[in-house]
Amino acid sequence: KYQEALKYASKKGSDRNMALGSIRDIHRFQGKFELALQENDYFLKQAPNFQPSVDMRLQIEALIKARDTKSNQPIYDHIDFLKKKYIDTIPPKKYSFESLSPVATVIYLYNYIGDANSGASFMKEVLSCPTVDKWTRAEYEKVKAAFEEDMRTGQKGHLAKVYETSEYLPW
Repeated sequence: KYQEALKYASKKGSDRNMALGSIRDIHRFQGKFELALQENDYFLKQAPNFQPSVDMRLQIEALIKARDTKSNQPIYDHIDFLKKKYIDTIPPKKYSFESLSPVATVIYLYNYIGDANSGASFMKEVLSCPTVDKWTRAEYEKVKAAFEEDMRTGQKGHLAKVYETSEYLPW
């Protein structure tokens, strides 16, 4: 559907960016990292210093390296990098819209590598922020519960339901 939307979108503009960003994210979720990287580079050509696009490139590169080396270490290294880079938002010292994307990225990465223990611990840190609004807190509680269910059952995948049903967090 997003490919079809591109046919009707202008050469530049928000409709095109929305469709291309969604295609990139779908390819990333499908593990088609090279395609996702190419699609992300479209955004970097438009705005080379746009931080979300720079961060996405680094994330995809970490995913490729983890896949190619058959090691989760590049993912852990990227999570550490994000926690240092976004020290004021991971975990959030105060609630802000800017904290949603870095937190969601760390959630995605812990889920991707199947580290439910670290994911649940991370969510405890995030939920310790007293200023997280009630809607975000409710979504974060669902994420924490999904990681805990993964730990309890020894099976990855409980976070998928949270991904599917969340209309609030930027997955």
